[in-house]
Amino acid sequence: MKIQIKRKGINTIEIPLNAGVYANKVMAEHLLSFSFQSSKLLDLVVGDTLTYKGEEYTLNNTPSIRKTSRFSFEYDFAFEGSRHLLSNLFITHLGARKFSFSGTAQEWLNFIVDCANSKSSGWTVGEFEDMGRVTVEFDSTYILDALTMVAEDMKGEWGVKGKVISLKKTVGTARALTFKYGKGEGLYSLTRKIIDDKKIVTRAYARGGSNNLPAGMRDYFTIDGYIEKNTALYGIREGEFIDEEIYPKRTGTVTAVSQINKQQFTISDSSIDFDLNDQRVDGVTPQIVFKSGLLEGNTFEIESYSPANKSIRFKANDEGNGILFPTEAVHAEIGDKYTLVGIRMPQSYIDAAVTELTAKRQEYLDSNSVPRVVYDLEIDI
Repeated sequence: MKIQIKRKGINTIEIPLNAGVYANKVMAEHLLSFSFQSSKLLDLVVGDTLTYKGEEYTLNNTPSIRKTSRFSFEYDFAFEGSRHLLSNLFITHLGARKFSFSGTAQEWLNFIVDCANSKSSGWTVGEFEDMGRVTVEFDSTYILDALTMVAEDMKGEWGVKGKVISLKKTVGTARALTFKYGKGEGLYSLTRKIIDDKKIVTRAYARGGSNNLPAGMRDYFTIDGYIEKNTALYGIREGEFIDEEIYPKRTGTVTAVSQINKQQFTISDSSIDFDLNDQRVDGVTPQIVFKSGLLEGNTFEIESYSPANKSIRFKANDEGNGILFPTEAVHAEIGDKYTLVGIRMPQSYIDAAVTELTAKRQEYLDSNSVPRVVYDLEIDI
């Protein structure tokens, strides 16, 4: 028995249905997985669909192919149910990816369906039960993961049939139905494998670290909006580039050092190009973080800054039992690298961070907007 594959609604090839394994598990996978041999290469690409038991399934990852001989190809791939589309879309609220929301099962379903339909289409609210009200916090969370978080907090289960989402105390029982019957010229085999941790991304966001945030920016350094690539081929598949080391900062070099007493030290930096006193944030203690040298990886509170000689006074950390660090023997040295946190950097450094994060977001999208595969060879040597 064969099952028809379609591409954008047009019939392409047929594959053997009796080579498939069907799984539909509560709050987990819903798919048709196939493993079989073919005498020829098959025309299968990400985005292809099939219909089984009245529901549409999509090929979301490039098939794994193993060439075992000149006319023999082993295929492994899976067509996934609609619920898996939600694992490519972030849950958002008023454009924010970091937020909290409180609601009943009905309110959560309305919220989730509205969010899904803002990026996809056809999603509707299914069945729900009164399981109280829960509040859940999200931070760049995919909708499918968000559903699980809500269901677990409500001590219930979610279910998706087609594009109808339900949230109840019990939506079903876990099940996995299976139906299945019963080297040449020096190259033994060639296998194409999918890099599992590299999902396709066609819409990319980006965020950096949480230090030195500009006025009006909360939680972490970010850039507006998103960029897209290959949405016509693979639909909307959201992802986020994250690098906590990208934020408005300046990496300085120590040009002089001194010790005032056991608790106070100073470093100078003749090339610093702003007055630290003008960049302070109310209620926040600025800190110096050493990036190299004997103090590498250590953070110290800044007590004062002298613009006249461009020196920073910082206090030693109390390690307990009367032990202070740095010490007379272990301290900062000329040439050490450092950065400052807990301040509001001048605009030029904000612009530089925006430029860096924008470039990294583009690199991330370029690298992930197509299927990622590797090839393993077995050769006769």
